[in-house]
Amino acid sequence: MLIKKYSRFIFAIFSLLFSGCLNYEQITTIKKDASGEMFIHYWTNISQMPDSLLIYNSGIFNKDSLANKYISPFTTIDFTEVYNDYLDSTIHAKVKFIFTNIDSLNKIPAFRNYNFIFNKNNEDEYIFSQDVNYFQFTPDSSQNFTMKFTYYLPGRVLFHNANSLSQNKLEWEFSINEADSIKQLTAKFEPFRLNETPPWIYYSGIFVFIVVLYFLFRFKKT
Repeated sequence: MLIKKYSRFIFAIFSLLFSGCLNYEQITTIKKDASGEMFIHYWTNISQMPDSLLIYNSGIFNKDSLANKYISPFTTIDFTEVYNDYLDSTIHAKVKFIFTNIDSLNKIPAFRNYNFIFNKNNEDEYIFSQDVNYFQFTPDSSQNFTMKFTYYLPGRVLFHNANSLSQNKLEWEFSINEADSIKQLTAKFEPFRLNETPPWIYYSGIFVFIVVLYFLFRFKKT
């Protein structure tokens, strides 16, 4: 029964709503011990839906149902939010949760076939990947459905297939028409040595310290 319930949830998102325009955003922060937090935000334009009542009845835009999709022994729900934006006739759903290990998310039916991987490649390197699946629906190619994934990794990125990289922040963004049947997000990184803190933070601190000293000595001379 549980599998069937989550299957209906996944089918509702990827089959019913993609006949309109469903946008999906996922922001994930991973720590060196593979724990972290994830924020998910998806929204659609109600005016484009053939039956707007179907959206509400599906449960994917219900606050209580939304939280239940991500509750598990290895996740803690931080907050959920569902609201309408009447300026552009859209409905939004947001959920943020903490996880003990990103690999454990594979056990949540809502993430079926996402195949999260966070492995130690060797003493100095880690590999991360996540699959994004599209086989569950046949989207209308005339719609501008987009997906955006942001990952903050606990180290210096050595290799990635993201659209952009800034420090340890990776971003993937694409429309459904640009995606393959299965698109994999992947990156290889070297973990931070000092409390998982990026080196540029220390360099910035040293720079600020030098500037402060400069002005202190200059003030004493005057």
